[in-house]
Amino acid sequence: MRIVGKFIMIGLLLGLAACSDWLNVSPDDQVNEETLFTDGDGYRNALNGIYKDLADFALYGRELTWGMNEVLGQTYHLNYIPSDHAYYYMAWSMYDNDKVEAILSSLWEQAYNAIANCNNLISHIAHADATLFSGKDMELNMIYGEALALRAFIHLDLLRLFAPAPVVADQKKYIPYMEDYGTLFGDRESVKDCMNKIIRDLKQAKKLLSEVDIIPENRIWSKTYYRIEGGRGVVDDNLPRDIFYMYRGYRMNYWATTAILARAYMYDGQQALAREQAQEVIEATYEENGRTYNCFSFTSPGDYGVNPKLYDGVICGFSKSKVAEEYANWQKGTGGLYLCSYLTGMDAEDWRKDLFRTVNWFYSISVKYDEDNGDTYGSDLLPVIRLSEMYYIVSEYLYKNGDTEGGVQKLDEVRMERGIAGGKLDIRSVDDFEKALLADMRKDFYGEGQVFYQFKRLNRELSSNNKTEFVLPIPKIELIY
Repeated sequence: MRIVGKFIMIGLLLGLAACSDWLNVSPDDQVNEETLFTDGDGYRNALNGIYKDLADFALYGRELTWGMNEVLGQTYHLNYIPSDHAYYYMAWSMYDNDKVEAILSSLWEQAYNAIANCNNLISHIAHADATLFSGKDMELNMIYGEALALRAFIHLDLLRLFAPAPVVADQKKYIPYMEDYGTLFGDRESVKDCMNKIIRDLKQAKKLLSEVDIIPENRIWSKTYYRIEGGRGVVDDNLPRDIFYMYRGYRMNYWATTAILARAYMYDGQQALAREQAQEVIEATYEENGRTYNCFSFTSPGDYGVNPKLYDGVICGFSKSKVAEEYANWQKGTGGLYLCSYLTGMDAEDWRKDLFRTVNWFYSISVKYDEDNGDTYGSDLLPVIRLSEMYYIVSEYLYKNGDTEGGVQKLDEVRMERGIAGGKLDIRSVDDFEKALLADMRKDFYGEGQVFYQFKRLNRELSSNNKTEFVLPIPKIELIY
């Protein structure tokens, strides 16, 4: 496979929502590679550019969150997706369609562009002098760790799309794991070899970021008020004076890296290691005024109306200021991304039912990206990984490793936090457990692109109507610009 290495000019991210002000770190409109890495601000711009790339509509701004991935996960009524759109063909696993090919080509190209920029940043910062950075060693470790974590994160999602799940994988080569900037040829690697490299990068990133986010004086950065809301513009002695260190919820922070590592271990079938990482996130704490609090929590029901993304439990997300506008474009006319009844027909006690809005008489849409959801903070947020996934990982580990009662109890904890207080689940087999697990995942993850991956990991059919083709074809155009 030929790889054309080309560094993308990284522009300053202007005009974003207030919760992404941390991105504005330089007065220049553009920087080029020749001058980019001469000072700390250049490294900051390089990192910011990667996050901007990932929020593009071709990636997490649409396709890998509420767009393509939710179509693949059969979140939407298939009959109401316009029959001439790529999503219609995707829904029926007709991946050889030209319109599908166009989406996959753009996704593939932009994902590897982002990886190339990660590699360029890594290649420079691995040998950088800490005196270049205003935050010295801490800032160097922050940027280095985030770049490594992002490289692994992107590869993991490419692998989850374009290769079989580890549970059924063979020794064939599927995608290249790109580690060197400017490489002209990238050989495809097996699922196992890719997973080993993903886990390796995440472990190294976690070690680097442990020097940033979990040292005592910085742990409070994980508080929702700071992590997502940035302190709401209030002067607070607990906040860093440098805005680059704020809004850690929009960054691949230590806890996000730990959570992604848990996800990777679980996908790879290493359940004990996945549980260990997930438990660390669940138990993450900070101290304030002499008291200890959990970093991540389940949103209170009274806040669902102004916080439909339930970002108290979002460990990491990306920023896209135009996401609500783009989502609204899909709810016009006779067709739309209308949610299936198994999502909207919830238990009367389930607070998540309040996160839907009826349109066109009786069809429902998610309010996570709705322009009229009344959300002030987090309106630009694209959730990437959340607390409930950590509970699901621990639950599955316990159930499948002998503690069936503990496994059900952990799953029930999520359900109770979402308002379902009446009785425990009646689960009597692994099949029952997986069905209950996936059903709750559908309710918690809608609009976030994760359900398809979970069915694929467990090798379970998404629908009885048609056989799911879990491996997407690698685009015909394999040049990566």
